[in-house]
This record gives sequence, structure tokens and C-alpha cells, in this order.
Amino acid sequence: MLDLEKLNDYEKDKLADELFNSLCIGINIRIDKNKLSELNILNEKGYTEFRPTLHMIIKICSTRNTKKQRELLARAYSWLGSEYRKQAIEHLSYYLYNDLNISKRKPYPMFKNGQEVFNIKDKDSFICRALLWDLSGAYEKEYQFDEALHTLNLTWYLFPYCYTTLAKKLNIYRKMNKLDNAINAIRKALMEEWTQPYTYIDLLGREYFTDSNKRSLLNDLEKYEKLKQKGYIYKPRPRKKQ
Repeated sequence: MLDLEKLNDYEKDKLADELFNSLCIGINIRIDKNKLSELNILNEKGYTEFRPTLHMIIKICSTRNTKKQRELLARAYSWLGSEYRKQAIEHLSYYLYNDLNISKRKPYPMFKNGQEVFNIKDKDSFICRALLWDLSGAYEKEYQFDEALHTLNLTWYLFPYCYTTLAKKLNIYRKMNKLDNAINAIRKALMEEWTQPYTYIDLLGREYFTDSNKRSLLNDLEKYEKLKQKGYIYKPRPRKKQ
């Protein structure tokens, strides 16, 4: 069995990061298969098992000595689901507000110069948006809708003109039984530049036309207006006994 206590922080960061990546894109050839065998997280086909790997990442990063360890703790707990949701909220919040320092971050618009920003070039910004979505999702599943909405409002402030963030807000409004808020938010967005159709030219000089944001929001508008007409009321499921 690999003695984790003998690993220094650099080795822990590298191992935990590779383990997490193995769950996202498959085992990387850089990972020592013998080392993985010692961790006892491989299945009979030689691939990392999902939950055992997440628990191993948490064990490796438990000292929280580095930024990478704190990031992976937040990610691992958020991926483990309902049983670990409170830990996910705790670690996601700490990493976002302390390591990523989101209170001092400048907005990174997802639509500028007349086109959508498909690739976030700043790595910390990419991580920040993804973890804010994770945090809002954890709050939502804990029925803490005010906190979920606050998190999404912050996400929108930092990464404005992102359809995914707005769609998540609309769903929270639904669960808060505020369908008028959802409908008004959609109508407002449909008047803004980022939802208008546009053409763009790729690196090979090919011209494309896209209206995905507008089409998505028009579908959402129809959906939420129908819910309102039907007198829809959201009723949370009874919580399972711990």
C-alpha cells in the first residue's frame, strides 16, 4: 500500500490531479499503473473506480496545504453527491472566496465584440465559473434557493452574457415559484445584444450563422409561460432520513 504520508505536497498535487483527470478523460499514460494498484482503486478492467477514486483524492488532499489540494477537495466533494453536499458547499465556498478571491475578480464577459466567447483563456476564470455552477447546484439540491440564486447572480456578474448561467437562474426561479421573474428575465435578455443572431468567420475563413442563444430563450419563454398558464407550483420532494 502506498504510504501517502511520505509524499510531499508536490507529489500529492500531481497524484491527486492525475486521479481526478482519470475520471474526466480516462487514465493518463503518465500515471504509474503500479502506484494505482497500490491505491486499490482500479476495477477488474484496469480503470479507476469513480467513488473510490474521489475518496482517495480527498484522503490525499486532506492536509489542504496547497491551492491545488483545496481545489480538488472542493471538486471531489461536489462530485460525491447528496451525502457530502455540506462538505461540498464548505470547500467550494472556501476555495472560491479565498484561493480564487472572487470578491476582487473583474468581470469576464461571455459575449464581446459582437460574438460569443467560446473559450475562456484565463485558467482561473474557467475554474471559477465551473465551481460557481457547482456551488449553486449544491445549494439548490439542499433547497437553499436564496443562496443558489445569490451564487448565480454573482456568476452572472463575473461572467455576463452566458446562457447556461441564465438557464440555471430560470430553474431556480421555477423552484422558488417565481415564474413571473423567469419570464421577465427571458424577455429582458431577448432585447439584449448577446441574444441576437450573428455571423462569424472561423480560422479557415468559413462563415457561420448562429442564433442558439435566441432559440434557446424562445423555447424557455414558451416553457415557463405554459407552466404559468397551468398554475404550476413547485413542491420539493420529502427529504430522505439520514
